[in-house]
Formats: sequence, C-alpha cells, structure tokens
Amino acid sequence: MKSRPGHMLPVGAVALSILVSPIQPLLAQEYQDETQTTPSAPDADGRSSVSEEGKTSPVTKETVLSRYGQKADLESEFQMESQGQDSQKSEDNDKKVGRVSMLRVYNPNSGEHFYTASQAERDFLVKAGWHDEGMGWTAPDQGDPVYRLYNPNSGDHHYTLSTEERDDLVKFGWDDEGTGWYSDPQKSTPLYRLYNPNAETGNHHYTVDTNERQFLIGAGWKDEEIGWYGLHTLSNTIRFEKDGYCYSEDGEKHTGVQKLNDKFYYFDPAQDGKKAEFTGLKKTDQNDLIYGNGDGTLYTGLKVIDGKLYCFLTESGKAARNQFRLLPADHNDGTIDFAWFNNEGVKETGHASTAKEQAAFETWAADGKSWFTDSSTGAVIPVREYLMPRLGNDRLNLFMEEALKYEGTPYVWAGKSPQTGFDCSGLVTWSMRAKWGIDVDPMMTNAAKIYSAYCRPVAKGSQQPGDLVFWQGTYGENPNYISHVGIYIGNDWMYCAGDPIGFYPVDSPEKPDGTPAPYLFGRV
Repeated sequence: MKSRPGHMLPVGAVALSILVSPIQPLLAQEYQDETQTTPSAPDADGRSSVSEEGKTSPVTKETVLSRYGQKADLESEFQMESQGQDSQKSEDNDKKVGRVSMLRVYNPNSGEHFYTASQAERDFLVKAGWHDEGMGWTAPDQGDPVYRLYNPNSGDHHYTLSTEERDDLVKFGWDDEGTGWYSDPQKSTPLYRLYNPNAETGNHHYTVDTNERQFLIGAGWKDEEIGWYGLHTLSNTIRFEKDGYCYSEDGEKHTGVQKLNDKFYYFDPAQDGKKAEFTGLKKTDQNDLIYGNGDGTLYTGLKVIDGKLYCFLTESGKAARNQFRLLPADHNDGTIDFAWFNNEGVKETGHASTAKEQAAFETWAADGKSWFTDSSTGAVIPVREYLMPRLGNDRLNLFMEEALKYEGTPYVWAGKSPQTGFDCSGLVTWSMRAKWGIDVDPMMTNAAKIYSAYCRPVAKGSQQPGDLVFWQGTYGENPNYISHVGIYIGNDWMYCAGDPIGFYPVDSPEKPDGTPAPYLFGRV
C-alpha cells in the first residue's frame, strides 16, 4: 500500500546544454542556478580566455601541445592512454581488443561537451573551469577512426566517422585535429548523435544513454541517429571463476561469498581470495555462517546438523541468523509456521513473529491473492489459510465468509457492490449487511459514518478479531478525518479493500507524505 517512485533522469550538465536553446524557456529557468558563471570574452582568435577565475577554456590542439611542451598528435596521445589503461583485455569476436575509457567534460559557459581519452587533458580542463562528468563510454584501441575537428571561430568541437564530413568541415575553415578515438567495428554499443538547431556553440551532443537521448529529443534536439560505436560496458556484477579465484568483467578480484552460475562459493581472503573447498560449518571473514559441500560449493536450504536445524539462505548462501523463516510442516511438527533462528543460526523455540515480520514473506499471485512463501525453506501457504485458523473467532469468521469472496480483486473508487467492485467502506458495509445483519446502506455510508453511526470506540490494546479498524488522513487535507476502514484479523493484521483487496499489516496505510497513518478501533 505504498506508492512507487518513478525514475528521474539526472539533470546535471547535460540539461545545461539545453539552455542555449529557446525551445524550452521553462527548462532554462529550472536550471538557471547551475549556470551562474559569466561567459568569458573571446580573445583575438575567437577562443575563450582561461585565466579569469570561474571562467572556462575550450580545448584545442594548441592547449594540449602547450601543456605537454612537446609536439605530439592526438592519435598518439590516444594510443598512449589506451596502453596505460589496457591492463586487461576483453575477448571480442576472437580478437583481443584493448579498452579505453572515454572521459566527458562540460563547459557551462558555451554549453559544449568535450570527450577525451586523456586523463591529463581532462584534469587540465577541469582546472580551467570545465565540469567533470566521468566516463562517457568505452572505446576500443583499434577500429574505425573517429575524427576530431575544431572551429576556431566558435570554439566548438565536432566528431565524426565520415571522412567526407571531415573534409567538408576543413574546407569551411575547421581545424582537423586527427583521430580522437576509434569506433567498434562490431557495433557493440551505439553512441547517439543529437543536434540543437538553436545553439551557436555546443550544438552537438553524443551519448550511450537512451534515456538522455529521449530527454533531449523531448527538449527540441534533432536526433541524428548513431555517430559511432563503443565497446560494451564491463560489469562489476557479472562474475566468473578463473584459476580458483573470482573476478568480475572489469578485472577486479572479489573475495567472500560469491554467486557464480546459480551456486555459491567462498573465496577466502585469508588465502588471497582462493576458493575454499571444505565440508561442514565455517565462519567467514565477515563472521557469516556457511556450510561447505566439499566440492567448493555452499549448501543452501534447511539442514539438520548434530540434531540442530539450520537454514542456509538461497539468496545469499549464508545461514539465517536473528530472523524468522517460514518452515514447512516436515520440519516443524507437522504445521507450516514461522520459526526463529538465533545468533548461532539454530532454530530456537519460544519466539512469536509479528505481522511486520510475517509480511516480509507475503507475495501476490497472478489472481491477486496473497501467499506466504519462503524460497530458502520451500514453505508455501495462502495467507488466509495461515491467519484465519490461528486468529479467527465466530464473529470474524462470519464476516470473512463474505469478504473473502473478493480477495484479489482490484480496489474501485466508490465501489459498493460485487457488480461494481469495492472501495474500503463498500466492502465493509456490504459484508456487515450480508453476514452480521446490520441495516446499513453501502451507497450512503463512508468510513467516517461507519465509525460514528455503527461503532463504539475500542481502546488500543483491547481490540479483538472482528473489530473494525479505521485510519485517519490517508487522503485530503484534514489529518483527523477517518478516510479508510478494514476489519481487524488479529496480531496486527487486517483485511481491507487495498489494491488489491486482501490482508495487510495494520500500519500499512500511509498519509500523503508517506508516513504511517494513525488508526483507531471500533466495535459494531
């Protein structure tokens, strides 16, 4: 019964480049606080000055050469960076291809993004006032050349795979700065090219991010399809074993409990990360409890060891400790129930689980009905079959004979009958009339009226299964208004017309600000 936050694209410097365009004046206002530096005045050759504090400089071949104090072209600079970065190689269509991180920086005064393989060049520009935006993509150290050109009048850079486009720009006075980097001939990851028709500088942008691409198109940029291709991004989460050690795609070695091909292993930091092969219980370097099968894999599921029951979790490979798990009948005296595993990972009696602890195992089937499930133990039971025999009384059971007919159906605003579907008061009043014989008109009775006209207040702590529970301020401006109702099941569970109709902990309903809504009880 919580709202799900939507995805939000980071606005940052990418959105700032939109400010040069009149297409989106509201965006300009929105991001104005991020563009307070004053544009620097162009010098004699049309390029911005570097010296004044808070102002930025374009990057040109001349700035690169003056920084290094030597004659070196950009292609050799790229090769130098690729050799430095390429400590690991990735297999790409039976050919070893070096990986080069392409860095992205942003000029807040001109709106230009600049791309380089050189960390030194990136650092130089950041000192001159450009914003570091991290890695833009990964380029191969060989392939199809991407040409880098510079406009000495506007201070703008352009990048292209096309020799024809490069030659045309040179004819119009652009400086050819050689090969900036390479495009992947295997076309692994597209770099999208976009054009701002209203910008005088910084009017092209390149990105691997489809969300960023769509955001800019929505802001009035023209989609110019694919500019070139990078390599696929190596993952830190995709991991594999090599020579008894665990690595991720990006070359990092990993230790501890790791999941590889749906099995868990322990790579022992005390043995330089070597895979541990052992049989029996073991404490890890993080003090987690694991069980080795003898072949390097770890055991998951329930296991009796020396007469004690342990639960090794399928989601982590580690023993459940200081938590409840749902046990199947054959491990729990013939009944499916929640059991406590203590700090040593052993099942311990004498503990009662709360609604919040039980709700962690609640899942919703395709028909909307709820189940308690535990993948680590294999236990599964419908929530109604677990709660009702344990908590029900005659009055509650009679009410639920009607109310449970609608479990799993969607919430319907102002719904008052099975034909229309139900809202919260509709479900309660319909069941009250059908099973308790209460003369109540669902069409004329909301949650607040049920409380005031049909209930006597019950103090918290004195509530019983079959009482009604009411929440205040779940919508509207009055925080004290009774706006939601359900029936109390017991042990802090209730049944109500949420979405879908079903079983929920009593503290599930929320106020508009996302905090738990206060509730009170009433007895019909």
